[in-house]
Amino acid sequence: MTPDTDRWLETGRLAELGRQAADMVHELRQSLFAIKGLAQVAECSPDPATLALMLRQIETLEIIIERYSRSARRPGEQMAMFLWPPIEAGAEVMRARARALGKTLTVEI
Repeated sequence: MTPDTDRWLETGRLAELGRQAADMVHELRQSLFAIKGLAQVAECSPDPATLALMLRQIETLEIIIERYSRSARRPGEQMAMFLWPPIEAGAEVMRARARALGKTLTVEI
């Protein structure tokens, strides 16, 4: 390989790392936001279901960290996207607010 080729490969590798870092920050922030909201709900009225949701969000964080801790992915490798835990956690936060207003919140997917 030529020095120019090496430089382009390194630039591409760094660009991919930057993209992965941005994805990871976004995913981690979502779960942390959900955990914070659930902790605020649990602080007002401790509830086993709320604590279970918090634990599921923590498991989601562990999965995200494990996925990104691998040094490299094979080309074409698929990544699982766990959408329900953050949706449910966010809905639970909103349900608590709705209950305080005498309303009911349901989520349909």
